[in-house]
Amino acid sequence: MDKQTFLAQYVNYSDADLKLIRDTQQEMYSEEEMGWIEELIEARSAYYQEKARPDTWLCVVSLIIPLFGIIAGIIYKTTDKPEDQKTGRRCLIAGIIGLILWVMFVFTGPIRF
Repeated sequence: MDKQTFLAQYVNYSDADLKLIRDTQQEMYSEEEMGWIEELIEARSAYYQEKARPDTWLCVVSLIIPLFGIIAGIIYKTTDKPEDQKTGRRCLIAGIIGLILWVMFVFTGPIRF
């Protein structure tokens, strides 16, 4: 059986079902098929890990509370992961933009027509 046909049968299975197959039914599948199941599990977990990243919320909060954005940006920027460094850069930029907007609103005073 080729890989595409095999994976088409298992694409609708839940993560729990795939992990159950991997953990308890090795004797029913060849090593190659178990590798395909493992690839499917890893691909799904990588998708959910990426989806769970707090980038957007950190940037929104950084724009509203500039000091938080600058501090979070510095913390994220000093990590080893490239994804976290990108998040840190975004937080710093949002924090600086928020700070500039805050200064503009404070020093321009109320708008009069």
